[in-house]
Amino acid sequence: MKKKYPPSDIWVRYEYQIPLQIYPNNRIPNEDFDKLVHLGAFPTFDFMDARSHLYDHENRIFHRVWHIRFPVNKFNLQTISRPARRIWKKNAGFEVTYHHPFVLTPEIEDLYTRYAENTDFDTYKKIEYVIPISDQEKTITMYDAWAIHVRDGERLVSCGVFYVGDTSAASVLHFFDFAYASYSPGKYLMLLTLNWLKIQGFTWYFPGYVVSRNKKFSYKLFFSKDYEAFKPMVQPVLQPDFGIIDYKIEPWVPFEDWMLNVPPLKRGR
Repeated sequence: MKKKYPPSDIWVRYEYQIPLQIYPNNRIPNEDFDKLVHLGAFPTFDFMDARSHLYDHENRIFHRVWHIRFPVNKFNLQTISRPARRIWKKNAGFEVTYHHPFVLTPEIEDLYTRYAENTDFDTYKKIEYVIPISDQEKTITMYDAWAIHVRDGERLVSCGVFYVGDTSAASVLHFFDFAYASYSPGKYLMLLTLNWLKIQGFTWYFPGYVVSRNKKFSYKLFFSKDYEAFKPMVQPVLQPDFGIIDYKIEPWVPFEDWMLNVPPLKRGR
């Protein structure tokens, strides 16, 4: 029997970009950042992007994308998944510090360059092409950006960059020293971010998206099943006063396993 994937509008492809140049000094206010992430937009260099599919140029197909979010108040180090608790315990000997604002140092730049040369993710070789770093300040002026440093003694093991609004936060970049890959540094950075957000009283965490039939992105779901997925209605509503889309029906629904197995769309559909 052929599998049916509810709802039918998962077959509709959409993409929406919000250029941040519309804001004074190219700086998005924290309040607007909160609004945009809840409308399915995610920070992508110097704009925010909402999309339902990623295009596979080699195979000429579109893979279904699910933007996901997690309610911070449900995060608990005692009740996260068993693999997540093992990761937290295994990394307990490292020193963790939080830095605001994020500043690009030679040490961080070197760590990212070595990471980009070894990772199997398709990424840029220079960190300045991934996050919008100001040439003069060597920081991110467009967003309210934080950094997490994880150290083994004097050695920088990993670094995580996340942006915050007033109530929401989004992880935008994790990179690490591959000599420490067995410690699951990317997953550990997610746990560190969530633990910090809960202490600070944030409401929502946005780790990006997962992609159907692509396990490279599914690691983001490793610690809990309480995620929500962005599933917009086909008919968006334009808000003239804010200049972005809104939806007639709440676009966030509980994340379900079938979402990771939606077949791709062929080009032209």
